[in-house]
Amino acid sequence: MSDDDAPPTGKSTPQTMEGTYPRYAQTPMPGYDGDTDSEPDIEGSKFGLIPNAMICVLVAIMAVHMWTVWTMRADVNILLAYQKEHAQQYKHIIELLQNMKPQFQIIPA
Repeated sequence: MSDDDAPPTGKSTPQTMEGTYPRYAQTPMPGYDGDTDSEPDIEGSKFGLIPNAMICVLVAIMAVHMWTVWTMRADVNILLAYQKEHAQQYKHIIELLQNMKPQFQIIPA
């Protein structure tokens, strides 16, 4: 670390060191342009067109995704009910076949 990084020492004041520090423009007061009306100016949004469009696209994608998941869940529930109904029918048919006692008769020709 060099001595240039250290704060100034001695009897120098900001008035005598005026040439060493850069001068910046005065900070403007928000909403005041020197007009006679005292209402602040309404500035445009701090976001540009592309970020706003990207946000809209992301919100639309999220909405479509939620709708797709909801409809898929409804379809899966319908399929599960259909499968359950068929499983009950197959179970009933198997029970009927197991309880059925076939009787054979000889039929003369």
